[in-house]
Amino acid sequence: MSDFPSSGNHNSALGEWIVRYRWLVLFGSLALAMVAGSGGSHLAFNNDYRVLFSEDNPELQACETLQRTYTEIEHILFTIAPGGKEVFAPAILDAVEYLTLDAWQHPAQRVDAALTLVRA
Repeated sequence: MSDFPSSGNHNSALGEWIVRYRWLVLFGSLALAMVAGSGGSHLAFNNDYRVLFSEDNPELQACETLQRTYTEIEHILFTIAPGGKEVFAPAILDAVEYLTLDAWQHPAQRVDAALTLVRA
């Protein structure tokens, strides 16, 4: 047998208790919500799949070897914003050419140069 009455008396007793001690329930609920939410600032999403495997996992080592050999590409973006309205001035084009040639000195598989007029 249950200690609770089978009729709605238990619900009405709980409701009466909540109404009688409404300030205690209000402040208790707020305190509980603050304690529960205080750890929210420590939540973070880590999209690095390496955290799911140990360092000596052979599949992880094979995947990293494959990435080092074929797929890992570093990207660098240079933006040149000339002060005047003349984007294709010889000095600006020389700067783009110099940056493009110098970028090939970095370990990259591809270097692109683009020049865009940004209107303020």
